[in-house]
Amino acid sequence: RDKEDATAAKAATAARRAAQAKKAQHKRDKEAGITQDADASDLEEQPDTAFSSRTVASKPAAVAQSRVRDADRMTPHSSESSPTPVPIKRVGRVPPPPSAVAEISLQRLEDSGEESLQETDYGDHQHPPRQTPPRRTHNLPGANKDLNTDSDSSPVPSRSPSPEPGAKRPRAYNSDDEEPILVLVQAQKITEHAGRPKASDYEEVAKEVILAAGNIYRCLISTIDGFPDSGTEIEFIRTAWGRANKDAGVPPMALTPSIAKIIKQRGSQLRGEAKTKLAPLVETMYGFGSGHRRVTIAVNRALAEDLKSQKTYVYKTFVDDICQGIYQHPAIQKGVNKLWFSNTRDEGVAYTDMFNPLPIPAIALILTTIECCIDEWLTGTKCDVTYWADDYRDVYQKHIKSLQSFGEETRKYELLKHLQKRLHNHGRLHAGAGPVALNDVPVIPTFAFQAALKEYEEDPDTDEDGEMKL
Repeated sequence: RDKEDATAAKAATAARRAAQAKKAQHKRDKEAGITQDADASDLEEQPDTAFSSRTVASKPAAVAQSRVRDADRMTPHSSESSPTPVPIKRVGRVPPPPSAVAEISLQRLEDSGEESLQETDYGDHQHPPRQTPPRRTHNLPGANKDLNTDSDSSPVPSRSPSPEPGAKRPRAYNSDDEEPILVLVQAQKITEHAGRPKASDYEEVAKEVILAAGNIYRCLISTIDGFPDSGTEIEFIRTAWGRANKDAGVPPMALTPSIAKIIKQRGSQLRGEAKTKLAPLVETMYGFGSGHRRVTIAVNRALAEDLKSQKTYVYKTFVDDICQGIYQHPAIQKGVNKLWFSNTRDEGVAYTDMFNPLPIPAIALILTTIECCIDEWLTGTKCDVTYWADDYRDVYQKHIKSLQSFGEETRKYELLKHLQKRLHNHGRLHAGAGPVALNDVPVIPTFAFQAALKEYEEDPDTDEDGEMKL
């Protein structure tokens, strides 16, 4: 019996709390303007604005209220009448009414809707005619002709696709504050293979540009730095590629790793080519003898040591420790001719702006190559010596410093400048190109035309000497 009493007490407490909650809910609904039909049956068919379950709400009260107001807004009213609120039948558990902020927003929407409906006359129709929403069109001529004039017919700009991760969206070109974007063309390959890349792997235009870039790269090494480090090599390759594209007059092509490798190979061949061309000159012009006799070997060894120790190979004559004609040995000019001025298409003629006058690094490269060729005779017999950059970079730098010191000491008479001009001009003559100064002279100077005019004015009959009388 005690258990039954306790159960009854709990049930009474629960009923009392439910009644209090229902009363409070009724009070809140009354303040919100919503009425309830307490006598409605739970089994009665509910409208679309009511809840179909006692426990699960199918639509919030705010949405239901909004739909009722929308339906009321679609019904025409006179300017004097005001819409009558339609009671909403709510059954079961209902979410709490909207907050004050939501009520204010709904009231504003309702007021704006009433004003628009009061200003619109639909005639005999109970509801406004349904209109097809305007389509979004691109900015094309005549795209908005068929759209309703009341609707917003302005074209919707198309948006570019999102960029890839890590990439930036391209910006529009503004001629006032931005430079135009340079679009690079990809060089087309016509041959694929697993071996070392070659210029012949590419189509004809790209091939010509690659070969020209290789020649320019060789000129940069010859005239600026004969033993460049990796950073300088990259800078030279980019400079050569840019100038080759500009000289070719074609759209700029992208510099790929394969193309850069081809250009670099051309530069690495320069020192080996110089040694190959100068080695026979050194052997004959400095007096090294061939043969395996002891006397010949001893003479060759002594001569090589003499040339190396006192740098006498830079002089025109060196007899009995008397040296004359510094930097005037014939081997220097012949080395310049063979390396850069072998013909009219050679680099010294084709790129005169780089070789006129012959730069100090170019002279130093010839002297370093001559010294490498002399090193092959230090044992008395000719032994091949590899022209390693690590072994001869210091020798090259010392020659540059010596030439600069020579220019400083003789700047009064500009002997270094005369040496540079002479090496360049004689090289052009050897190539068959002639001095650069003659290129700018016209075939017939203008003063000759003025003299001819003056001659005619003084004696007009001279012009009739060749006429024939019929």
